[in-house]
Amino acid sequence: CLEYLEDCELLPDLIVMDLMMPKVCGEKVCEVVRELYPLNVLPIIMLSARKDTDKVIECFRCGASDFVHKPFNSRELLERINLHLEMRKLCKDAVVR
Repeated sequence: CLEYLEDCELLPDLIVMDLMMPKVCGEKVCEVVRELYPLNVLPIIMLSARKDTDKVIECFRCGASDFVHKPFNSRELLERINLHLEMRKLCKDAVVR
């Protein structure tokens, strides 16, 4: 994810990533992405099987836009994705005006 963002010519509309990854933790990736792109430019949805509230709060403090618990309902995840994409579009439109 980070390597892609450093070299990309076209920024993704949204990132969906797991909290627990093999080489790096999701919170760290989220912090690095937030240093490059604010919430209104690149939403991040974190996925995790962790249910504790402290971990959810930590993810939000690291810059996550949303948090979805596993196992997740695919329809709910799609609605959350659509919501964040729509909010991103509204922010872009507001800047243009």
